[in-house]
This record gives sequence, C-alpha cells and structure tokens, in this order.
Amino acid sequence: MAIQTSFTYAYDNVQAGVQYGIGLQQIVTGFSDTVIPFGRALVYDAVNPETGGRKNVSLPSAATNTFVGIARFEHTEPDATSARNTITTSGATSTQYDANEDISILEIGKIYVEVEQAVAPGDPVFVRFASGAGGSELGKFRANADTATAFALENAEWVTSTTGVGKAVLHIYK
Repeated sequence: MAIQTSFTYAYDNVQAGVQYGIGLQQIVTGFSDTVIPFGRALVYDAVNPETGGRKNVSLPSAATNTFVGIARFEHTEPDATSARNTITTSGATSTQYDANEDISILEIGKIYVEVEQAVAPGDPVFVRFASGAGGSELGKFRANADTATAFALENAEWVTSTTGVGKAVLHIYK
C-alpha cells in the first residue's frame, strides 16, 4: 500500500492579494481615488504622495514610480454601497477595492500576485506600468521588462513558480 509522503502547500485557485504563510510582514494603510484590484503593485501617487500620514497610492504608470507595496485582499463588513461585498450569481466576490476606499498594503512579506507569464524562484521581478506585447493590466507582475513596459522590482523574489499566466507567491523585502 502506497503512503502519501508529500503534499502541495500552494493553491491553484487562491485569490490574488492573499498573504502566504505567517512570517514577518509589514502592513500599512493607503488611499486611492480609483479602483485598485487585489494583488496589484501600488506606487505613490505622483501628484499627492501623502496626506496626514496616509499614503496616497495608485497603479504604476511610469518606470520612475516609487513602489509602495501590494494591495492585500481584505474582507469587510457587509455594506450595501460597496461592490466589494457583492456576491455574483457564480458565487464569486469582487476582486478590488472601490474608489475612495482605504487600502491595506503589504510592504514586507509574502503574497499571492497575478503574473503575466511563467515565473520561477531566481527569476527577476518586474511590474507592468504600460501596455506591452505581454499584457496591459497595470500593476501585474512578470519576469522581464516586456520591451520596456515593466520596471524591475528590487528587494523581491519569487517563492513559487508558474508555467504561464496565473498566480505566484512573491516575497517583498524593504
């Protein structure tokens, strides 16, 4: 009789923005006046980076943007005004922060993010800031610059791998 001696810790159908593991983490609160999908890279708002100690953030739009962290998935109390608390007919919940909502941002730690291509531990980490041949969704992650439409993210490394588009665990250091 065969005995199972290993198992997979990573989940294929996990929500982007969900933290991975229970190690060291640093979480801050930010604000944006636009919709922010969970699990996306966030940068300081170029016009107004901070108000009263709160980080004003946006999705990346230039190679020179200053990286802040990644939008964490958050459950909230039911609120009829928030699309984030709406359950669709398929049973799925919203995958974003609404405009003008406080945003939970992971600055240090491990988190599931959406990738545009295959990634593996040891590959470099890049963040999409403009449309390119490999994708157009700002703040998604990849393993190359995609003809200069994604910037290199220093102090980050892949924890898990993918064989193509999907979700991978990214470890952010500061």
